[in-house]
Amino acid sequence: MARLAVRNQALIGQILACPKCGSMVLVEPPGAATGGADAPPTEPTSGAAAKPTPAVEQSSPVTPAAPAATPAVEKAAETPVATPVVQTGGDAGGFDDLPTALDEGVDAASALTNNTGVDVASTAAPAEATAAETASRSLLWIIGGATLGAAVVAGAMLLLTGGGDDPVAANTAAAPATSPDATLDPPPDVPPTSDVAPQSEPPNSDRDAPVVEDDAAAELVQDDPLAEIDEPAAELPDDPFANETLRDEPPVDAPAAEPTAPIPAAGGDAEPADDQPRMIIGGGRPGELDPLSVDPEGLSLSALLSGPAPLTPREDEAVAAADEPAPDQPREQPVPRALRVDPATQVVRRDPGGSPPGAPANVAAALEIRLPAVEVKKMPLCRFLDFITKLSAAPVSVSPEQLQLAAVASGDPVSVELQDAKLEDVLAEALKPLRLAPLAAEDQIILQRHKLPKRRTIDYPVGDLATGGVTPANVAEWIEQFAAPEAWESAGGDARITPAGDKLSIDAPEPVQYETLLLLERIRQARKLPLKSRYPARLVAGESPYAALAERLGAPATFTFTDYAPLRAIFRHWQEETEVAVLVDWPALSLAGLWPPTRIACSQHGVPWGEAMDAVLGPLDLGWRAVDGRTIQITTLDSIQADPQSIVLSGVSAAALDAARQRLSADARTRLTVLAVGDGVWISRATAPVQRQLAAELQGAN
Repeated sequence: MARLAVRNQALIGQILACPKCGSMVLVEPPGAATGGADAPPTEPTSGAAAKPTPAVEQSSPVTPAAPAATPAVEKAAETPVATPVVQTGGDAGGFDDLPTALDEGVDAASALTNNTGVDVASTAAPAEATAAETASRSLLWIIGGATLGAAVVAGAMLLLTGGGDDPVAANTAAAPATSPDATLDPPPDVPPTSDVAPQSEPPNSDRDAPVVEDDAAAELVQDDPLAEIDEPAAELPDDPFANETLRDEPPVDAPAAEPTAPIPAAGGDAEPADDQPRMIIGGGRPGELDPLSVDPEGLSLSALLSGPAPLTPREDEAVAAADEPAPDQPREQPVPRALRVDPATQVVRRDPGGSPPGAPANVAAALEIRLPAVEVKKMPLCRFLDFITKLSAAPVSVSPEQLQLAAVASGDPVSVELQDAKLEDVLAEALKPLRLAPLAAEDQIILQRHKLPKRRTIDYPVGDLATGGVTPANVAEWIEQFAAPEAWESAGGDARITPAGDKLSIDAPEPVQYETLLLLERIRQARKLPLKSRYPARLVAGESPYAALAERLGAPATFTFTDYAPLRAIFRHWQEETEVAVLVDWPALSLAGLWPPTRIACSQHGVPWGEAMDAVLGPLDLGWRAVDGRTIQITTLDSIQADPQSIVLSGVSAAALDAARQRLSADARTRLTVLAVGDGVWISRATAPVQRQLAAELQGAN
């Protein structure tokens, strides 16, 4: 048993750390060490003769000489002190019984010195205790090293097997340092060792970067029309559908006198960034169709441009009728049209799997759809129609005649901002400044002129046109021949013209009044005469719209829709690429079985836009015609042939016009009427295809 002398009686009965080996020991009085636990403590002797014996000799070379004791120290040295015995060989008791003053006792024990200044902690332990303590410490180091090594090996195996590709594992394996100079402190329960390499930053340090949403989600939110847009509007000088400066006065002495104040122009102040609608509606918008995407079917453009022409729907029906089996023969399953013709040689292909339904069962119910919030700023009317078509799932259209009655153009801006409103209210509020109103007609939504008078009598001044041998009666003949010819009494209609001096008094329905007004104003515009009405001058053209569209529609076109795409998406692509507004006559197309979601595949490369559209629309029994210098209408071929157009021609020579008429008249099916109206201005009336050919002939002659 090793003993250790202490000088402070207050430490008797406490468990302290041995200053030599660090193990916990119980401080007992000397009597308890020799006589057992029940022996009474030794009473200290009185007097100066009871001085304790120092644990080591004062002449030890290891311990330096203590400085001279102060009077207080000398007095304490002369005080009799008991010599308690520290027992290290027995059971020191449980750690749960440690007194709360353990730290204070340890500090007091470490500060004890004898009267010679020798620290008790530096007292050498007996050889037996030293050997036991050394073995115990070695065992602790071995256990700690083994535990640390196992932890390192387990961590390495975890990184090699499961944490290589997991960003979460990488983040938990290596805690980020707070600063470049910061060091990692070892755990408090593991002793430091020099055998463990310092931690280093994992090789894939970029795994701690924030996770970015995928492209599909970005497209779903950039591309959802229902999704809210918070970007500020960008000021751009041009809008492809903007018109010239609007006149400030509405028409007078003409059918257009009734329209309200002029519509603000969409020209240089247009903000294309605000054209997109803001809608706080749940759900996403499908990604935009890219017609130039990689061809998944492996079709080449050269193959699409070669080969026999596809069958028209009428020819297709004739072939089907010829293949009809006799009553006594078994009926064969009809082969889809796309399978009868080599797909690589077709310019247009209908989806053999069919198309989605064309319109909702109840259009009136579609107009009752409630929208939490809608905000549209200066969106061109042609784009607004496409937007409402997509939103309502019903075809939305407006005819050129209704735009003419409302004195607006297809590129005029539309703005609306409503909260918790029905779709019908949104349409009414947006179209009110344009004097248009929505009308549910069976399976369509049609825009019509709002509050249009049925019939009026208007006096038109024509004195400025009746010059050079031309009389007001001659002007009346122009009107009956080129402004709604079927509406006049001479053709069996109920419209009447009565000359009255240099004026013409006309009693006719309102649409006929507008046809008359625009014919007279276009002649004045072509002859460079002042306009007599307040009809917007920007809507009065003194030249052929086909000549105005020649530059845009003569540019080369390249588009490839190898995946079946809706007609609405294809028409929208044409509109944005050509910068020409496209009005679709959905009422006529629906009679031919074509709807906005009808899917087709088509492709054209390196041909003018006009011819490219003919190649795609022709096999579908469709065609296009010019409305004005910035607008075309897509309708059926029957409608195009049934509705001739009256166009004012200017800037052409009489010889060039006669030569063009002779070349066109070589075809017996061509019906063309041309009349001179003075000052080198002519009026022509013919169907859209003939008007296109005439404009091309005159452009080539000039």
